[in-house]
Amino acid sequence: MGCKAVLANIIAYILFVKYIGPKFMKFKKPYELTNLIRIYNLFQIVSCAILVFKLVQIDRSTIELGFTCKQVQLNNQVAYYFWWTMCLKLTEFLETTELREESE
Repeated sequence: MGCKAVLANIIAYILFVKYIGPKFMKFKKPYELTNLIRIYNLFQIVSCAILVFKLVQIDRSTIELGFTCKQVQLNNQVAYYFWWTMCLKLTEFLETTELREESE
């Protein structure tokens, strides 16, 4: 995900929360989402646990950490799990839209 994608997500979030969402829900009753939220939370817990387990299993010699600048050589497996981590973080970011609407 590049900087432009992150910026586009933030702008879309602000537009939805401030303008589009309130206009769409102006004359509607709030949706009942309790069961959906429970399923989503269970999905997040299981997904994050799997990612942590998989990242801990990866051989630590593939990632060199230090206090100086170095070219980092990551294998495809590490990149794969970090990509899924970013996808989960994006879903958490989108979830804040729902939580913000419930609090208003």
